[in-house]
Formats: sequence, structure tokens, C-alpha cells
Amino acid sequence: MRRRSKTWRVAEDAPTDLLIALYLRDAAGLAPAGSLPAIEPSVAPPFSDRYEPAPGRIDALHAEWTAWWQRLLAPADRPKFWNLEPPTFDEFEHEPELRQLLMARFQVARRWAGTQHEAFGDASVLRIQQGEYDINGVVVACERSLGRKAEAFALDLAVLPLAERGIWIVGPNRLVVTTSLRADSGAFREAMAPIIAAVA
Repeated sequence: MRRRSKTWRVAEDAPTDLLIALYLRDAAGLAPAGSLPAIEPSVAPPFSDRYEPAPGRIDALHAEWTAWWQRLLAPADRPKFWNLEPPTFDEFEHEPELRQLLMARFQVARRWAGTQHEAFGDASVLRIQQGEYDINGVVVACERSLGRKAEAFALDLAVLPLAERGIWIVGPNRLVVTTSLRADSGAFREAMAPIIAAVA
């Protein structure tokens, strides 16, 4: 879903690749790698069913997952890193621990991510039907406060189901917003106001 004007753009999504990465992170017990809290509701399996890398390889898995996460967060104008090709995940041949995790847990992670992405879409449609144009309202209020039109800016919001409510800056012009905060129109506008003011 996008909000556009001649001078600014805000895009919102629940990116499937980020959702899959977070699911795999939590399933392997790596949270809070990536500087984000655990997903909610928790998908960390019981210890007896938790994915376990080879002995002594948890640090390698952590490093490989973190490097993958940084690629996924790359600015939108760079090539999209979406090369999850089961069952062998050849794109990850130089990241053996992450590849093993993908092979072990990808199918359930993909199903979970699909459900979350669909829920985001349904919530977005409902907000539009109810006339809740939050970003537009924040920008208009900011322009009124500044006494001028907003400068050109672009923001990408990844709306993700995290256990701690808030907003995180995760890259150039890219934010993570928790699903629970996005669902609260008043709180979302209040949290976004200083961010919009800083870029407008």
C-alpha cells in the first residue's frame, strides 16, 4: 500500500522475505539478532524440537543470518535479494549453517510468513475502508506546523509482528513498525510525527 504526493512517498508492506528470516531466526534461538525483538506470538519451538546447528557452529549461524538480514534490508533501489529456492538453496552455498537451517525449516516459515502477509493486507484494506489515512494525516499536520509543504522524501515501512511495540530505523529511509503499533491509529500517528518532521 502506498501513499503518494508530488513531494513525498511512504510505502507500507509486511515483506515476506523479512518475515521468513525472522521466523528462522527465532526457530533457531538466535533472537534478538538483527536488533529486533522476537516475533509475536512466539514461534520458538520447545527446546527438544529447536533447530540445533552442528556443535560449535551457533556463532557461524548467527553471523550468516545477520549478513543475510543486512542484504534483505538493502535499499529498494538495489537488486532484491530473494533467492530462496528449495530444496537445496544453492544461493547459500557459502553459508552452510544458514543453508541447513533453511532446508530444515523453510516450508513452515513460508506458511507462517504467508499468513502474516495476508493479515497485513486485510488490515490495510480495512483501514482504507474506515477512512484512516494515517500517513497523510501526519504529513498534513507537519506541513501545518512548518507553514509550508513537505520537502521530497521517501520512507519504506516494514510492518512486522514483534513482541515489543515500537518503531526501529533499520536502513536508509527504511523503518520497522510493529503490527500492534500500526493497528493503533492514534499511537501510530504520534510515533510517526517526529520521524516525518525530521525528513519533511
